[in-house]
Amino acid sequence: MFERTTTDTRAVLARIPSLALAAKRRQMTLPDLAAALSTPTGNTAEVWHAPAAEPPPTEPPPTAESPPAEPPSTAEPPSAEPPSTAELTESGERGGPPSTAEPPSAAEPPTAGSGTSGTVPPASVSGAPPDLRFDRDTRVMLEQARLVALRERAEHIGTEHLLAALVRTGPPDVVTWLADRGATAEAVDALLARLRGGPGVERLPAELSRADRWNWRRAAARVHGDRRIPRLLTTGALLLAAVVVFVFCVWGP
Repeated sequence: MFERTTTDTRAVLARIPSLALAAKRRQMTLPDLAAALSTPTGNTAEVWHAPAAEPPPTEPPPTAESPPAEPPSTAEPPSAEPPSTAELTESGERGGPPSTAEPPSAAEPPTAGSGTSGTVPPASVSGAPPDLRFDRDTRVMLEQARLVALRERAEHIGTEHLLAALVRTGPPDVVTWLADRGATAEAVDALLARLRGGPGVERLPAELSRADRWNWRRAAARVHGDRRIPRLLTTGALLLAAVVVFVFCVWGP
């Protein structure tokens, strides 16, 4: 499979281990793959944009008819209510003020293994080797990317195929995270339709061997077999009918 990956796809895969280590994970997961893909590169560079943010409200400039705006009030804002006795007691027992939890950053992909509902389910790491490896879901997703490339009759596995597999079959939280950054199913389908199986701006790192070309053609034939077999049967039936008619006309009674 990796012989067919382009240089941009390999660069995406090379970014995954650092993301997994930064998240202190023992395996490379689908959120790591999504975060690595979100860096604009290759054929998918035009898909990405920053997450949509609501612009700050702006006041219209004063007109000649409208009265001048009042100066801002100098009154001090109301002070926060003092902590209750129970809070002070609890703080004293802990040796400091109660800590407040920071909200999660919107720029990070959904974290695998978090206990909240709707997140990517945690992967089992029991007995995992110390070196990083793709978890089962990510290996399945890489195989889906290969199938997407075969269905598109492409000769390579590009970043567009990785993104299409992740958008179409990925977990809901990961798909939503990608859509917030421009990688919607419609945008990915439009990109594949424009490329039409071509390499676009991505290239393979080296010339493929004859054996690899043959294996890829065989895999493509298996994927598209449901479309080619009826056509072959129809052609064979027509040829057989033509031969029967010819024989009947020449040597018939």
